[in-house]
Amino acid sequence: MSRPRSDDHVPIEETAQRPAKAPRTSRACLQCRNRKQRCDGPSAGDPLLPCQRCCQLGFTCSFTKTPTENESEAGAITIKKVDKVLDHQKRIEDLERLLRGSRERKDAYHNDGLRDDQSIQNASNNGSVLGSHPPGQLRTANPQGQVQEPRIGISTSPAQPENGFTMDSVDLDTPMSTLRNLVSLTKEKESPPQDNLYNSAPAPLTREERVNFEQDPVAQGILTMEEAQHTFDIFFEHCHSMAPFMCTRKQRSAMSVRQSSPTLFLSVCTVGARFWRSGLHENYQLLVSLLDVAIARLLLQPKISDVNLDHIRCLLLYIQWMPVEQHTAEIYNDISAWSVLGLAIRYSLFLGLDKTSVSPFTNSNINHPTEDDFARLRVWINLLTCDCHLMLSAGLPASLNPEPVAKIAREFAKHELAFQPDDSRIAAISELVAIIRKAASSSGDPSVRVLDNVTLRKANAEFDDWESFWAPALNHSLYSQMPFTSLRWYRLTLNSARLSSILSPSKKYEGCIQLPLLQALDISILSASQTICSLSAEATLAGWQKQSQQIATFPSLPFQIAQPALDRFRFAVDSSWITHSFAAVFLVLCYVRGAIDGWLKIVKLPDQADQ
Repeated sequence: MSRPRSDDHVPIEETAQRPAKAPRTSRACLQCRNRKQRCDGPSAGDPLLPCQRCCQLGFTCSFTKTPTENESEAGAITIKKVDKVLDHQKRIEDLERLLRGSRERKDAYHNDGLRDDQSIQNASNNGSVLGSHPPGQLRTANPQGQVQEPRIGISTSPAQPENGFTMDSVDLDTPMSTLRNLVSLTKEKESPPQDNLYNSAPAPLTREERVNFEQDPVAQGILTMEEAQHTFDIFFEHCHSMAPFMCTRKQRSAMSVRQSSPTLFLSVCTVGARFWRSGLHENYQLLVSLLDVAIARLLLQPKISDVNLDHIRCLLLYIQWMPVEQHTAEIYNDISAWSVLGLAIRYSLFLGLDKTSVSPFTNSNINHPTEDDFARLRVWINLLTCDCHLMLSAGLPASLNPEPVAKIAREFAKHELAFQPDDSRIAAISELVAIIRKAASSSGDPSVRVLDNVTLRKANAEFDDWESFWAPALNHSLYSQMPFTSLRWYRLTLNSARLSSILSPSKKYEGCIQLPLLQALDISILSASQTICSLSAEATLAGWQKQSQQIATFPSLPFQIAQPALDRFRFAVDSSWITHSFAAVFLVLCYVRGAIDGWLKIVKLPDQADQ
């Protein structure tokens, strides 16, 4: 008896409902492949529909393209990429052509001799600051009928310039704005201006240069080790006293700094090469290129290990002795200085210098300050000074509080580990910065451009108290140097800010000139005159230093430049050029506006009523 098939026992109804076998396909979806299940493939009617199994399970269904489709699409993508590369190559060639043309025009401009970098040498050869009298200059007579020369060489009648330039359109604003306004007016009569500002952005490097780049100028053959040590000697002998924030005991040796901090080694070498024997070092621009790359790395790609005291010193060197070009019209850029100073401040706050630099010198500290404590405080005071100077010269906001340092400044200055007289000088200047900070807080104006009468009078009184203490402490020997140059600058900027209404042609002062304005004018004229006269031979006399608090005590003869003072000024921080230039421009503005005569005496102003 044969065995029945299993189909003989299946009901007819179930046989009718059994689904048909899934058709075989050469293309299974990716989901069925992963599950290792049979797939019926894409729908013949609509290839976008999912397979039957994915449809039943509710899964997303996707199919790979055929090799032919992949090859055609890949070919199209390759063509697009080639076109894009060719387009980029064409743009790069155009930019390189423009850059070569710009460099050729710049070289031609230098070769034509349109620029002159001998202004300082000419000034030293002339032998006077403002004392040379041009032919035909008027003289004044005293009450006895004797003919006398005007003081500091200011004529009693302004001479008319040949190019038609006048001071009529110059407004008294912040020092930087006033000087820029003056420069823009003088350039209107000149040939088309050239961009002489130093561009701090690093030049583009080739692939080979980037691979071989090292920031050690000795390793790259830019300087020999003997030349590097000579740049260190130049810096510490001539520049460091202008802003003493480095350690002369540990950082005077170029070899030791090269091993401990390569970036600081490069920074000091660049500053020293700027003041080489007869000008810039022959490889100075190569040093600047390396320094720009190093500073840009600290600015754009900092690491935790980069946040240290030596790198803050590098940034401070960059701010106060900026890289220059051999034929440049300006050597100081306040915006670049402000940007780099912001990075230095962030580094210092990350290290906690605002607290760790002050706490070792407080009365609550039972331990004696170490040399590292002194090093941190010197750097912090220099940061405070740069922050305050940028606020006064350019109106940029200051962000650091100097009052904690001012409280321990004199304790720091008289400590046995202090370097004299440098540490006494920076301690004194920290107190000056604190006076400015108090004035800003009291007036509610962070830029101290709009001070009320009470705040300004209090600040001037604090300046007088400061001078009465520190002038004897420093034996008047630094009268033409920091911190007394800073005192005159702070007095001038605070008081001259009140005078824009009577010294600017675009602003008209209505009513009589009040006594506070006359006092601010008197202090401003005295401070500006002292700034100019500090470079004269008379300023070296101890007797005149003590008597120079009044215009009447100034020598009547034209001042003669003191060559040592001029040589020392060559190495000053770049911002010193702003202070002296603004002092001279301020005196000229006062004279042109009729506020003073040739003897620097205040005369009756046009809007001044009898008082």
